[in-house]
Amino acid sequence: MTVGVDRFEGYRDAVREAGGRVRQRLVVNGDFGKESGARAMRELTARAPDLDAVFVANDPMAMGPSKRCAPWDPASRRTSR
Repeated sequence: MTVGVDRFEGYRDAVREAGGRVRQRLVVNGDFGKESGARAMRELTARAPDLDAVFVANDPMAMGPSKRCAPWDPASRRTSR
């Protein structure tokens, strides 16, 4: 699926333009489905509990992480749960 490749390349390019580097431990592949997105989010939050942004390949994959994420309060930099 080319949209997934395009989005990853966009993420990679944005990180590099900002002077950073892509940390492979924060890249998880999936199969473009909702359950795959949920599994990837569980893996990512286990690896990096302070994660504050996620890029996904498509809308169905985004449904998994959205159910796992708590509402964010940027003023306190904590979840509101």
